[in-house]
Amino acid sequence: MEITINNQFKNLFRPLTDEEFDQLEANILQDGIRDPLVLWGDVLIDGHNRYSIAKKHNLKFKTVQKDFEDKTEAEIWIRSNQKGRRNFTKLEQQYNIGKLYELTKGKQGGTGANQYTKQSGQNVQSANTLAHLAKQYSISEKSVQRAADFVKEVDAIGEINPDIKDKLLSGAIRATQKDIKILANMEPKKQKKIIKVLEDLPIFSQARSKVEIGISKGETTKQVIEETRRKPPIALYHFCVRNFRPSGIKSLT
Repeated sequence: MEITINNQFKNLFRPLTDEEFDQLEANILQDGIRDPLVLWGDVLIDGHNRYSIAKKHNLKFKTVQKDFEDKTEAEIWIRSNQKGRRNFTKLEQQYNIGKLYELTKGKQGGTGANQYTKQSGQNVQSANTLAHLAKQYSISEKSVQRAADFVKEVDAIGEINPDIKDKLLSGAIRATQKDIKILANMEPKKQKKIIKVLEDLPIFSQARSKVEIGISKGETTKQVIEETRRKPPIALYHFCVRNFRPSGIKSLT
């Protein structure tokens, strides 16, 4: 059977690091592909890494079929199926919950993660979605709503610089959920300066401070970046050592 790769589904989550992929490959070569790949017709829904390794080594694998109404319902299933399986950061988990709320709140009934009783009214459906996700992730309904707001904030930053968005969620840039909210709602000119500086100074609090000092001195973004490159903060060194040294593998997909 010919398997089709849909990039929309494949790229929903950040890829495994080289270290994580190598570990998964070693596990599969030792134990085989134990979990079946999930297909929607001929489209691969779950198991992209396993499929890649299977093709590379000509390994056998099993498949199971899932039936979805549309791509939205397929994405809901994919995102729900990641709970407890991927090595998410806290911010990635928040983003995933928020996306699930965003995707499911408008659907009436359905399958997979959207198994709700059909009722009239958008407000009723939205309330059902909040309750369902709150129970699924053992959090409050307010936390689900905050996750939905977080999605809007992160996506607003992503419209300016998708790479910075990914680094914020993965932890490659040190920032809290509150920091991201501040950045997303900042005055556009200052916001763009900070996003640009974050490419060289991946610590939000320090990038913000550098830009604010630069603005007070009348410096351009280029001058702020050049100054950062000449004199990187000591905290940047410690952040890089702590976050980018080799580490063990916690979990794989």
